[in-house]
Amino acid sequence: MSELIQDGDTAWDLHEMLFAHNDWGDLRPNTEAAKYQSMLRKDARIRADQEEILTRLTRRLSARRQERSERITNNTLIRIALDLLAASADRLSGDTEEQLRRSVLDNRGCPDFG
Repeated sequence: MSELIQDGDTAWDLHEMLFAHNDWGDLRPNTEAAKYQSMLRKDARIRADQEEILTRLTRRLSARRQERSERITNNTLIRIALDLLAASADRLSGDTEEQLRRSVLDNRGCPDFG
């Protein structure tokens, strides 16, 4: 835990790192904060339709889940999409975004978002 605390962190930062409020307002240990702190930040530009799909999927999955120990966020789904892309890396081919997309998504029943 000490490696997560940095100079300038306030008591409130530490509180947020250690505890989170669940859906009922109760405090619970914040294992999600430790997970979040271990990840790298990477910004990406996405299309408006991708943002809409991402937001709808996040809301739908969050509403349907049974266990609520970990939040499902847009970033959660982006990380899963990256894992899926990595698993399909041997299928990637092409010189443009459209060609790369088609090489991975064709024959998977995915709509054409080009």
